[in-house]
Amino acid sequence: MSYRFARTMLSAACLLSPVAAVAADLIPVEDFARHVLLSQPALSPDGQYIAVNMNDVNGDSHALAVYNVSDMSVPVSVLRLPKFEVAAGITWVSNTRLVVEKGKQFGSIDKPSLTGEVIATDLNGKNQDYLYGYDSLKFGTRAGTRGSDRGWGFVDGRPTPVNGHFYMATQDWNNRDYSTLYDVDAGKNTRHLIGQINIGGLSFMVGAEGKAHYAYGFNDDYDYVVYHQQNGSWAKMTQSQVGGSFAPIFFTPDQHRVYASYSAGDGPTALVEQDENGANRKLLAKDDFSNIGYIEWTALPHQPFATVPATGLPTAART
Repeated sequence: MSYRFARTMLSAACLLSPVAAVAADLIPVEDFARHVLLSQPALSPDGQYIAVNMNDVNGDSHALAVYNVSDMSVPVSVLRLPKFEVAAGITWVSNTRLVVEKGKQFGSIDKPSLTGEVIATDLNGKNQDYLYGYDSLKFGTRAGTRGSDRGWGFVDGRPTPVNGHFYMATQDWNNRDYSTLYDVDAGKNTRHLIGQINIGGLSFMVGAEGKAHYAYGFNDDYDYVVYHQQNGSWAKMTQSQVGGSFAPIFFTPDQHRVYASYSAGDGPTALVEQDENGANRKLLAKDDFSNIGYIEWTALPHQPFATVPATGLPTAART
């Protein structure tokens, strides 16, 4: 072997050695098809516990697991769900009690579909209750009191600060022409009506006094509509008030104005602040290319301080 050839081979080996080292650190192909073991993390209001949806390696069996943040090695409690059923939505209604929206996994990689069933449990797995759904007799100590429920239930917010209650929107199977909202005590399994409108499939925004102020969404004709509560009845907001889209989010700390997602026409949605009736609108944050997506809020009383547009680039909110 000539000196020149040997030196060339040595140089090539030196160049390839980093590539080999990088190749050894590559993520195995199997990991890209592996089922996620933990999902849907939700932190308790006091920051002491975290609840997650726990999945097995095959993606068939699921459970609600609660961990103490100071020791994540062993869960405090595990609530196992029937096969293919998952904790699709997890909401802490107090520092010790959770509300779970049940979902069903129809395919190994599909996003779970909500079943319309709502259950509650203490963080230690005790005092489980079936709060709403079509099969109340199979779950919970007081489930029989809800045997007349026939429809879908969904978590549609909670009071601030948390007080053990949450807001539940329901859709009756026998009457889909109504949207209904209840204030539910998740500990006592009691509820009272705080909002109803004779249009199906709408969402609500609730004020500090616990009453629905807005109802919004798509009606049966697939038109986007917004209704405002005025003098005990629902008034449809005009096109000039709604624009291309309008979705209320929170009241401002003084309860006189609202934060909302708004678009004047077909362009991207922006974060705005305005009077409850739609007047005196103030732009807080926008992106010329995409919608305003995730919004960062301060601790109570909630105020926005940053937004993440659909582009994924964090942007400081304009105030």
